[in-house]
Amino acid sequence: MNRFKTPITNIIIKIPVIIIAILIFIRDYNSLKDYFELTGNNNSLTDCLQVIFTTSIFRTSFLMLIPLIGIFLKSKIGWLLILSFYYLFLITILYTGFETEFERDGTIVILFFIFILPIVFIGVMNNEDNTNVYDINRSELLKMNIASITIALIELAIILFLNLTQS
Repeated sequence: MNRFKTPITNIIIKIPVIIIAILIFIRDYNSLKDYFELTGNNNSLTDCLQVIFTTSIFRTSFLMLIPLIGIFLKSKIGWLLILSFYYLFLITILYTGFETEFERDGTIVILFFIFILPIVFIGVMNNEDNTNVYDINRSELLKMNIASITIALIELAIILFLNLTQS
């Protein structure tokens, strides 16, 4: 049995996903509480299902489950799901950067440093230590990165579709 210790870089990669997931789940739970307070519903199962299908409260939580599931899988699929989160984060920052009008208050500098973070995490995910944990060969890295960019683009398309159909 050739088990090796999980490198610290693998743990560092997972921490932002867990923190962001917890923050999103808390925000969505608070939004659900506010929704029930405003509508006066009695928090029954049918009311919860109605909230899921008719409002946008849990949409980000469902999308955040994708990389969160990847954290618990020590396989190539787990690696893809985690890396797709960082690619989605990168694409979202790029979109925000092109949409924002920069002022003299340092917005471009802040955006630049926020832009560098997912690139660093993507580089760490492609590190040899992390690819060994997920049993990925160096020859497979390009295909795996393209697959994870594709997953991120599919997530982005889902976000755009859900925003267009939001009531």
